[in-house]
Amino acid sequence: MKNKYLDNGPQHSEGLKSAILAAYGNITDCSLEFKDAKGVYAKFPFFNVKSRLFGNRVISVPFVDVGGVCGSLKSGDLNELKTKSQFPSEVINVKIDKSLKNFKKLKSELLNQGFFEKTNNHQFVLKLKSKDELWKQFHKHTRNDIRKSIKSGLRLERIDSLVKVKNFYGLYLKEMHRFGTPQHSLSFFKELYANNDIGFFGFNCYSGEKIIGSIIVLYSGKRGLVFVNVSNPSFRDMRPNDLLYWETLQSSIKEEIEYLDLGQVNIGSEKGSREWSLYKFKKKWLAEPYSCSIFISPHEIASCKSKGSKMKLLRKIWSKLPLFIVKIIGPKIRSGLAI
Repeated sequence: MKNKYLDNGPQHSEGLKSAILAAYGNITDCSLEFKDAKGVYAKFPFFNVKSRLFGNRVISVPFVDVGGVCGSLKSGDLNELKTKSQFPSEVINVKIDKSLKNFKKLKSELLNQGFFEKTNNHQFVLKLKSKDELWKQFHKHTRNDIRKSIKSGLRLERIDSLVKVKNFYGLYLKEMHRFGTPQHSLSFFKELYANNDIGFFGFNCYSGEKIIGSIIVLYSGKRGLVFVNVSNPSFRDMRPNDLLYWETLQSSIKEEIEYLDLGQVNIGSEKGSREWSLYKFKKKWLAEPYSCSIFISPHEIASCKSKGSKMKLLRKIWSKLPLFIVKIIGPKIRSGLAI
């Protein structure tokens, strides 16, 4: 899928914007466009997120790890960004990582505006090559894991219908509940699947007739994003995620994606923790880690610690709630969190 302004990833696509606005009534578009005599030369996607529980914020971009500018800014474009009259809130968050070519310039502009930079995680971005080149460069243990997953009798089905989107969602709902994280609505995934302005593909993994893993990728231009990857831990020894990732890499190459974002990980996490296991899994696919920064407007700096405490408490409570309650209120909480 070609991006209207620049091939800078799904976070800048009209398709993601349309899906967010269609699925969540508490979120509105307040993006900035920069024009000259030749037309639009840059776009800065922003969304106003209303939440009584977490406060109102303007975010670039909700539900993905990276936002930022699409295109090249000119000197002075971001003057007094924090007081833009069209922004419904003075609280502004901008998420970017060092893999973006305009990272240094945008960071400098935001710091000059008084924004506070918070860094703790890394994006793992894989530069895709041919299937054969990837296979040769993988560690022998990674190749063995893939072979084991293929020999385990698992079956992959491409998510190419709304029925298969619903099949994915059943597993996704249960696993997000287990993680202690509110889930997206089913309607959000339906919007992503049906939208022609963003690339979408994914796979469900089955052991017999039981779905045990799923992955969904969004893409625009030459950049893709592993948007969701969930699996049933009871089937971990069958390596469903290795099979899902290997098929995803091959499909990404077919879609002519050059850079695949595998998601955000805390590379300094405690050994043996879930975060540490996630780091080890993503690292084995030979992705490059790029530090990720969240730039926070001066109006929110004082409240950062209290919001972090709220999130820890929410995770503890969420995993204990009955699933039928989670199914009802989860999307409302997720749309307020905008994570």
